[in-house]
Amino acid sequence: REIEQEQERRQRELLEKQEKLTREQQRQENEAATKIQSAYRKYQNRRKLKEKQKHQ
Repeated sequence: REIEQEQERRQRELLEKQEKLTREQQRQENEAATKIQSAYRKYQNRRKLKEKQKHQ
């Protein structure tokens, strides 16, 4: 019975580690996506500004 309990405990620990890694990976992916979106918006704004300046 002790062996089973130890195996269950190890399994839980591994699952918790995996979930933590998954959350961290999702956080990093979200952060990267946010940076990409921000950079693209800045690019679009600069392009619109240049276009306006061209027509003045």
